[in-house]
Amino acid sequence: MVRKSDGIHEPENRLWVYLLVPLLAATGCLLYSVGASTGVYWVLPCIRLFLVGLYTNVCLPIALGYALDSYPELEDEIVQLSNFMRNVGGGALTFCIQSWVNASGPRNTFIYLVVIIFVVQVT
Repeated sequence: MVRKSDGIHEPENRLWVYLLVPLLAATGCLLYSVGASTGVYWVLPCIRLFLVGLYTNVCLPIALGYALDSYPELEDEIVQLSNFMRNVGGGALTFCIQSWVNASGPRNTFIYLVVIIFVVQVT
């Protein structure tokens, strides 16, 4: 891609790798919901953990790399905001997920979560 733009690296070149991120997250959560509701063999939750771990370790560096390449003058604010949003999302999910699972059941909860994650990541 750099050759096509005469040797100039554009921040948008990083976004091509991001196309796999929604699929990793949705597949991992969907495998977990199927495994938790049907009681499948232990390998399926391990594959789920691998996919979700890959998603969490790939998502933030791609997004931060794009944002820092696009707005280098705002790098302090970008890093602080991304850490804040990650912690708020993790805290909200930690404290809200159990009541959601109790109300809807694990399979339906994670299917809803898959749809939410996929829509948020694609948009």
